Amino acid sequence: EEKGRGKQKRQAVIEDEEEPPRRAVIEGGRSSKRTRYPPLAYWKNERYVYERPRAGIGEVLPVVAGVSDRSKTPVAPKRQPKAGGAKRRAAALEEETPLDPGELPSGRKIRKSDKARVWDEKRRAPQKTRVVCRAQAMRENEHKLPVTGQRREGESELVGSAAQAFFTPPLSAHTPGWISGYVNLPAKAIKDAEGVGNCCQIFFVSEAQGGSLEVAVALPDKGEGGAGSAIFEDATAQRFVLSAGDQFFVPPQNVYRLENHSASKEAKLFWVIIKPMEAEAADSEEDGASE
Repeated sequence: EEKGRGKQKRQAVIEDEEEPPRRAVIEGGRSSKRTRYPPLAYWKNERYVYERPRAGIGEVLPVVAGVSDRSKTPVAPKRQPKAGGAKRRAAALEEETPLDPGELPSGRKIRKSDKARVWDEKRRAPQKTRVVCRAQAMRENEHKLPVTGQRREGESELVGSAAQAFFTPPLSAHTPGWISGYVNLPAKAIKDAEGVGNCCQIFFVSEAQGGSLEVAVALPDKGEGGAGSAIFEDATAQRFVLSAGDQFFVPPQNVYRLENHSASKEAKLFWVIIKPMEAEAADSEEDGASE
C-alpha cells in the first residue's frame, strides 16, 4: 500500500506540472508523447537552448527551453587605421617608384650626365663642371669607418660607413673650397672622435629615430697632439640628442663624436666641410712654386 500511495503521490505531482505542448492525437493512429520541434534553420545558426526547470527528483536532465535565433554571423571588429597611415604609405610608394618621364613638363630637355656648363669665377670663363653627384655613385665609393678610439665598457663595437660626393677647390680668391658627403650609423654604432682642425664641418641629419642620435662636441686636447689633436675628453664634452631634420656644425679646432642609441633604426647624416681661406692660399702658392 505504501508503494501504491507513493505512486499516487508522484502521479499527483506530475499532473500538477505544466505539460509541454504535444502534437494532436490522430484518430485511429498511435500518438507519441515526445515533445516535437520544427527543424532548425542551420543557415541562421539556430541552436537549442536547454535549462533545468526544477532541481527535484526526476528532473536531473535538462529540457529544451527554446531556440536561439542568430540570424547574423558575428563579424570580427575592423581595425581602426592609424592617422596619416594612407599618406605615409603613398609617400613611401612615391619614393620607391620613379616618376614617369611623361609626367614632366613638356619642352624641357633633361640632362642625364652629371656635368653642366657653368661660369668659372677662377678662370673668368664658362667651364664644363660636375655639379651633380647621384646616390648610386656615392654608394659605390662608400667605405667602413675605422675604430680610432677605445670603447668604454658596455659600448657597442659597431662602426659606421661614409662616402664622399664632392671635393671642390677654391672657386675664386674669395670663395673657399669645400668637401661634401654622408655618414651612415647603423643601430648602436659609434663614430669615434675626430677633430676638424682649421676647417668648419656642418652636418644635416637626414634619417634617425627621434631623439636617438647623440652628438658630443668637446674642446681640443692640448697635450702631446697640440691644439688640433683629436683626443676626446669626456670632461669637456657637451652632449645633445638630435632627430631627423636637425642640423649642427663643429667650429674649427674642436672635436666631435657621434653615437646612434637606437636599437632598430639607422642614422644618416649629410655633411659639408668648408676649408679655410689661408690654407687654400698657401696650397695654391705651393702648387705654383712646384710648377
